[in-house]
Amino acid sequence: VLDVGGGDGTFLSAVHRRAPAVALRLFDLPAVVAHAARNPALPDSVVIHGGRFPDDPLPGGADLVTLVRVVHDHDDAVVRALLRRVHEALAPGGTVMIAEP
Repeated sequence: VLDVGGGDGTFLSAVHRRAPAVALRLFDLPAVVAHAARNPALPDSVVIHGGRFPDDPLPGGADLVTLVRVVHDHDDAVVRALLRRVHEALAPGGTVMIAEP
């Protein structure tokens, strides 16, 4: 699971509690992931990537990419670019999950 815009890792922490064997990755702004790295609820096994999704490629090979409360924060052009990056990061047959309020 690659959580894009995952903030402090709250969502990935919940995923880990339900499926501890699943490999987890978090992608967010460098300053945000620095905070996530100090989150005691986030398992040590989570691989953390800092970057800006409009500019930087997402880590590849994910079976599932999650966008939790991310899409609604950006205009259409940014979301189109983000979804292109998500598509590039997915493993063949992968899934995108978008959760918005």
